[in-house]
Amino acid sequence: MKSYFEEGEDKDILVQWRARCEMKITDLYEDLIRNTKQNVKEVLQQQHTRETFELQTTQKEYDTKLFNLSKDLALKLKSKTTDEEVLKKEFDKLWDRWVTELTRDTPPERTLNFWGDAVQILSLGNELASVHERKSLLDYREIDIRADYSPYILKLRRQKIVHYVPCMNQLSFEDNELVRTLAKDVIEETEKSIKKIGDRIRKLGDKDSYIQEITDQVRKRVECHQNENQRIKLNKLFTLDLCLHVCELMNLKFTEHHKKFRGANDPRVYLSKKKPQYYSVFKNYCRGATTTKVFGELICSNLRESVLQAVYNNTAIGLATNIDPTCQGLMGTEQTLRNTS
Repeated sequence: MKSYFEEGEDKDILVQWRARCEMKITDLYEDLIRNTKQNVKEVLQQQHTRETFELQTTQKEYDTKLFNLSKDLALKLKSKTTDEEVLKKEFDKLWDRWVTELTRDTPPERTLNFWGDAVQILSLGNELASVHERKSLLDYREIDIRADYSPYILKLRRQKIVHYVPCMNQLSFEDNELVRTLAKDVIEETEKSIKKIGDRIRKLGDKDSYIQEITDQVRKRVECHQNENQRIKLNKLFTLDLCLHVCELMNLKFTEHHKKFRGANDPRVYLSKKKPQYYSVFKNYCRGATTTKVFGELICSNLRESVLQAVYNNTAIGLATNIDPTCQGLMGTEQTLRNTS
């Protein structure tokens, strides 16, 4: 092999080619190591923050500090002005500072840019312009319900003769059904994988490697079908559109799971939900309320959601118990009840 590169008549070109390949492999290796280290670091930081934040003592510390800060600010300002707009402006300004101070040890939030990551990943096996074009056309949204799949066919073998099929040619009903079934099967399989990954996102947050994992699954499934079915050859657009379709499903689910992850583990989200509550504390002190009254209102606001949910649950149970099971309008399956409603 070495002599082939160093002694052949094209050795100069081959040496340059080998050098470029070695450089690309080295760059790829370094990128993989760097990205892996960064991902591990982020996961460890998120895990540490989650474990710390899950401790109720941490939330109690936040609540105690915010209560005292709101109270002190109100006592400081109430003798200077009674203009509610001025008071709110002062509270908003200091609230941002308080949150920054309380969360200074929290890792920076990872901005979720799903489609940006997805397009970059899909462009590894396709031209970037082609990915953008197919995404903008929106044909991928109907890839599992199309009537005609001719635009996705590269070769069609009939009676052992290979014909190149132009896009305007119509496939037979059976051929269209075969491709449609493939698309539906792949989507169904990836939906199960998306659900499993969703559990990971809720625990550890989102990573772009999840997109790579799912799109690789789509590609391998299509390749497997191609190897098993030699009669119909699908072009690259089919795999690309199928990946885009699956990516749209991922975007909805991953965004939802990422939001839940942040809501459960990011102190910034927790504190943002607390702002109206402590603004109420601030206003009450500005109006001269006693600490007992302020605490009473604070406790009621904390219990409000739980009390309402308990009332809803008891009401639903009571209604279900008192409903006559022989009532004709309520008999039947869930589907028939939906259709008659």
